[in-house]
Amino acid sequence: MNTYALSDPWRQAAVSSKVSRGAPQRRRWERERSDMDNDPYRGIPQVERILEDPRIARWCPVLSRPLVSRLVSQELAAVRDGIRQTGARPEEAALFAAASDACARAASRRLRKVINGTGIILHTNLGRAPLPPAVWDSAAAVNTGYSSLELDLATGRRGRRGGIVPDLLGILTGCEDALVVNNNAAAILLALTALAQGREVIVSRGEQVQIGGGFRIPEILALSGARMVEVGTTNITTREDYLRAVTPATAMVLLVHSSNFRIRGFTEKPGVAALASGLPPHLILAVVTGVLFGGMSLGGMVFPLLMGSIAAGIGIARTYWFCAVVAFGLLVAVLLAGKPPATEPPARRPPA
Repeated sequence: MNTYALSDPWRQAAVSSKVSRGAPQRRRWERERSDMDNDPYRGIPQVERILEDPRIARWCPVLSRPLVSRLVSQELAAVRDGIRQTGARPEEAALFAAASDACARAASRRLRKVINGTGIILHTNLGRAPLPPAVWDSAAAVNTGYSSLELDLATGRRGRRGGIVPDLLGILTGCEDALVVNNNAAAILLALTALAQGREVIVSRGEQVQIGGGFRIPEILALSGARMVEVGTTNITTREDYLRAVTPATAMVLLVHSSNFRIRGFTEKPGVAALASGLPPHLILAVVTGVLFGGMSLGGMVFPLLMGSIAAGIGIARTYWFCAVVAFGLLVAVLLAGKPPATEPPARRPPA
């Protein structure tokens, strides 16, 4: 039967045809297998495999798995770019080392405790003032659970945020109201937006400063919607310069302390109390950056003493606000304080 099958010319032709068709197909498979073996992209490990490797997995508790995964993906993308440019694939060990280095760089940006050897007690780049342990423990006791942040416990209704802080600052400064904010730039923008939007604010040319983080007084004024009116010169601005600039459109006179530089020599500017005595009572007098009690020097710069100005009559018959650096031991806060209604509109603004 087998002999008959092989001697059948039709069957022999069919077998020969099948063999002839199979040879090119096998050669094509062999070429594809060879190409796959030589493909530089095939050796790149998958993200999940890299994440499971102990060299990379150790970063997950430090940075979180999603962040480590993103860093690994970025390194793999860089590897693919390198292959497209050079055609060469890095060794697997080099790839894992690069991913681990990327994680280490990310971890180095986490906040960590350092030693302040600069000689500057309140250093902006080092977190300004350390919190006393007792203050931290007290805050932790409240903030690790729910609190009466905006709840009147007596009525069960919504209360005012800030608790007794305005009362305590009223005793400390003599002001009638106060609002604690994050930094001076926030205080300035909040107050200008609420009190001077669409109106004029008088500022000395010598006080149009740039403060930390790249915030510039003219840009903050523009962002608030207020119109800046420049008076005086870089080194001299007199009381009369301010008084001559007052118009019916004036909302505020803004005094800014040049906290990060000094102008020496032929200079002049009026004191806060002297300027307040000559301004119309309806104008808001805003004093930006100062200290409440004397003798405070930050980085060699002596800040103006605000309590003396307040005691001299700045707020007796005038709507005013000031932004002050308040130091309690080593704890520093920024407060927006003054005489209502100057403090009421900022407190009602959403950013507050």
